[in-house]
Amino acid sequence: MGQNQTSFKSSEWTRWIRRFERFRIATELDKKEEAKQVNALIYTMGDVADDIITSFGLSEQEMKSYETVRDKFENHFIAKRNVIFERAKFNVRIQEENEPVESFITDLHCLAKYCEFGVL
Repeated sequence: MGQNQTSFKSSEWTRWIRRFERFRIATELDKKEEAKQVNALIYTMGDVADDIITSFGLSEQEMKSYETVRDKFENHFIAKRNVIFERAKFNVRIQEENEPVESFITDLHCLAKYCEFGVL
């Protein structure tokens, strides 16, 4: 998993961290000391991570906790969602011309995830 320069919009972060978690397991990085995991996370995120992590004001001990650092980035990149706005996006989504139905349904599922519809 090479160094990636990305803007980490909310949707990008969710996908990116999910892939990084797979990378951690596949390479058995998750079994190594947490400080190494933190450094691997920051390195693979690219230069933007160094600037952002400085703004967190973490203690030396917190910087050695993979879960703490990952959660701080999570809170930084994932904004609180406006349910009304998310439902509006869902309701106006129409199938594009020549868009496969499978792709349309997948997109609807992704949009519905943030609508808090519950069990209908």
